[in-house]
Amino acid sequence: MEPLYVLLIAFVIILLWNFIQAWRFGVLLQIAWSIGLALGLWVFYTVCRGLPEVMEALNLSFVLNWAWMLGIACGAAVLVTYLFRLGCYWIQRRLYGYDMGGTMMNGGPCGALISIFPTLLVFACLLFMLRMAGTLTELKWYSQEAVRVQNAEESRAEPFPYLARMRDEVESNQSWVRFADSIDPFGNRANRNAAGLLLLLRSTRLERYLLSEDKIAAIDRVADLDRIANRPTIRQSLAGGYLMNVAFRPEVWDEAQDASVRHLFRDLRLRMHLEARGM
Repeated sequence: MEPLYVLLIAFVIILLWNFIQAWRFGVLLQIAWSIGLALGLWVFYTVCRGLPEVMEALNLSFVLNWAWMLGIACGAAVLVTYLFRLGCYWIQRRLYGYDMGGTMMNGGPCGALISIFPTLLVFACLLFMLRMAGTLTELKWYSQEAVRVQNAEESRAEPFPYLARMRDEVESNQSWVRFADSIDPFGNRANRNAAGLLLLLRSTRLERYLLSEDKIAAIDRVADLDRIANRPTIRQSLAGGYLMNVAFRPEVWDEAQDASVRHLFRDLRLRMHLEARGM
């Protein structure tokens, strides 16, 4: 099924579910859930950005595996979402009691119509989660392809990940992708392309091919990809096998967001370059 159809079906299901629940039980807790989810997502991005810096400030010598980093960030996000929801539930009961009688949002058509707004917020949060999942699967695919090409394996390349294709369909809307780039450092196009390029350049075979491409050669002239790859924390992640950690390194994000090279990284189409090579 086409990715956009899947997203449309998901949106309709969420909309109908929230509409029915708001009609029966009121919309206040739906609003609390949606705001809590957005707050949790913000906490997730903040932890992903700040945790490596905190570890370095504390002079911790070990490299935090990306799965542990995701787990810590997700745990913090879930905790904040739950506590916010719990606080709103307590306030609601203090103000309106258990039946919420007399409120204009205690159910019925008014509550059902207002439920459209928390539905849109929840769906936007899901799109951000899709963006993250698509980026993770895309970068894992790049890492696997670098190994396959370097080892001169004759097997065909794995198909480009479905979640990444779904993310790309959503990002065909320029208004959405510009908004998402301004909020999401992990799925930011410049950041993820910089991480993906570093993963691909681990293969000397791919390095010769990619650096012969005009757009990537232009990035190398401005940003000096060898210099980025040899920054201590990035080199440690690559050498230690923590390949996906590269995607979470603030140093990679900082390099990708440099004004002189940001537009080059942002507009890079790594998948197209690999497909042109016959991968």
